[in-house]
Amino acid sequence: MVWVALVAALAAPAGQPSPLSRVATRLAAARDAAAARSALAELNLAFSAALGLPDERLHRTAPPSLRAATLDEVLLAITDAAERLPEIREEAARLVAGWDGCALRDGQWDLVGRSTGIARAPSVQFEPLGLVAAGVSPGSVPSPLFDGLSAAERDAAVARCWRPRPLEEVEKKAEQSEPAVSAPTPPPPPRYSAVRVGPPEHVPVPGAAPAGGSIAPPVAGPWSTGKLHIGTMAYVAWILDGRYEVGLAGYWNPLSFLFARAGLGYRAGRDHAPYYSWGFGYDDWHPNTFSIQLNDFGPTTPSDGLGFRQAVLDVGYKGFVPCFGAFCLSSYVSVDVPLKDGTAFVGVRETITWEELWFVRLGVSLTREGNVQWVYGLGRYDWRPLGISVSYDNWGPNQVPHPNVTRHGALTASINGSF
Repeated sequence: MVWVALVAALAAPAGQPSPLSRVATRLAAARDAAAARSALAELNLAFSAALGLPDERLHRTAPPSLRAATLDEVLLAITDAAERLPEIREEAARLVAGWDGCALRDGQWDLVGRSTGIARAPSVQFEPLGLVAAGVSPGSVPSPLFDGLSAAERDAAVARCWRPRPLEEVEKKAEQSEPAVSAPTPPPPPRYSAVRVGPPEHVPVPGAAPAGGSIAPPVAGPWSTGKLHIGTMAYVAWILDGRYEVGLAGYWNPLSFLFARAGLGYRAGRDHAPYYSWGFGYDDWHPNTFSIQLNDFGPTTPSDGLGFRQAVLDVGYKGFVPCFGAFCLSSYVSVDVPLKDGTAFVGVRETITWEELWFVRLGVSLTREGNVQWVYGLGRYDWRPLGISVSYDNWGPNQVPHPNVTRHGALTASINGSF
């Protein structure tokens, strides 16, 4: 029965390429960086947490699966595009380095994600050109695809069974290729790296939002390039108790997963005043990772100074992300400590995402006094540059079972920028 299920999961209409194969074909045919980045973004969205690799059917049907021959086609298209278009090389390398090459073993297995782990079936025979080019096939030489990555990123790639060239070899080759006299050239324009991420996890904890409820000010974006990156978000919100907010937030990623942010906004309606917010910390978007950060979600007015008394220390853990077709379930467990009184909140948030964009969120928390509170929200969250997000969010504080739809709820629309 297991083999029957594997065959059924991997079956494809005769003579028709799979959705993942069609994305690889578009990448191989890309004539410029814009077309290549579009295909890379699709490959990123195809990531399956159950496999640690892209899903053959792009999450359109369950369970997630992947043919070794298709992955070879994808890797060949990526390494070829990285060679033809140097400006997308680091983005392509980070995308591949985030995949689990160890799941391939010797590259001759087709994979199907199951709740109990990865099931394997013997693949059809093929010449592993892409697997060799990416340095993951047994006996292949280290791949130059990863040459532009930092030492930490290269170590992470090695841990996932990819084979970057030794850093000493890369540096020596770069020195040999440098001309005797070279005029200084301006640095290349900053780029964003497509990553798989759902709606933001770090938000005001129950009790940290202003009385009467407020929106969750924009938080650190999911960009993780390993290079200096600046992102922006403009937003407008209607707080359903009769107020409005407009604002602009800026983000700085000096290193992968490290961030600092600041925001300015203006509240109008029942009360009105300019305000600001800030935050900094470490936030890894991958499943099974920890994060720690300090945020003042505001609204903090100039009379409050820097607002440290309103800040919240958040220590959290992102769990395993099972996916069922186009639906994925992510979990976030956190301990949040408002600095104003040190009262800790232990909370759990579950978020269901569909097609990586649409989401429904539900969370509960327990205070030190034993009070149970809950938060919820739903909408569309698009992290990509010029991505538009629209959502209803209710961060409470809501005592179970009262929803406080208008008292603490807000409708928010925002658009992202990337530099």
